Amino acid sequence: IGGLLTVFWAASLTVLSDQIAIILVFTALYAAVTTKVAMSIGQTVRKSLELAATNQALAHKLIDANQVLNKARTNAENADRAKSEFLANISHELRTPLNAILGFSDVLKQQLWGAIGDPRYTEYAADIHDSGQHLLSLINQLLDISQADAGKLQLVEEEIDIVPLVEDACHLLREVAHSQQVSLSLSLGSDLPPLLADPMRVKQIMLNLIGNALKYSAEGGMVTVTAALSGSGEFTVAVRDNGAGMSPEELAQVKKAFTRTKRAIVSGTEGSGLGLAIVESMIAAHGGHFQLQSQPGEGTTAQIIFPASRVVRVAA
Repeated sequence: IGGLLTVFWAASLTVLSDQIAIILVFTALYAAVTTKVAMSIGQTVRKSLELAATNQALAHKLIDANQVLNKARTNAENADRAKSEFLANISHELRTPLNAILGFSDVLKQQLWGAIGDPRYTEYAADIHDSGQHLLSLINQLLDISQADAGKLQLVEEEIDIVPLVEDACHLLREVAHSQQVSLSLSLGSDLPPLLADPMRVKQIMLNLIGNALKYSAEGGMVTVTAALSGSGEFTVAVRDNGAGMSPEELAQVKKAFTRTKRAIVSGTEGSGLGLAIVESMIAAHGGHFQLQSQPGEGTTAQIIFPASRVVRVAA
């Protein structure tokens, strides 16, 4: 019996020692894992804190950038408003003395109060009157562009027939066409519907477009004005010339106020750089849009497109 007990206790101690060894191994593994987990958690917490600090710094920078942007936008709006107000005020201030110059030069030109002697005086008076009219046109353009920039361009709408408006604009520009030996052709049709529009603004649009086409047409050139109703109901008026045309770079810039093409500057062609900008503002006020198509050496086509809502449907 004593021998059996000895064997039993020896076996039990062996099993116990093995279990203790296993426990020690697992304890060591647990300690190692715990240490690594703790280190990982520490790194995660540290990175999270760093990320939070970075986000906070970026948020402050974004707030500062927004404040700078808002301030710059406010300053730009104030400057633009001041510019528009200045242009409007100076335009009104210049009109008063200019109207007096136009009135008195016209009296002298027509010799309403009797002959003024040497015929050269009437020629000088005519030159003064013509120059005054040109200056008044520039002042009116400045006033129009300032009103458009300020969103104060007003329309006096009524039903209009565009044919006589275009014909009248061509009549006013006939001397310009004749002096430049440029043919002016109309193809408007007789069945065009009326438009709901401001007749004064539409006439000014046509004067600007036709005048611009004549200005950049070479001697012996042709300017053609057409009008048509599209399948979608839009009303389109197009002015085409066969002049020098424009490059894509010039085409991208020419609608901007006070912008002139290099060709116009080099050739010495007169102009304020406001005509097309005014056209775009006025057609936009009617809810329409303005398109330019041009290729160097192939001329230019300018189109104003009134929306279908502006076309007056005539009962059959």
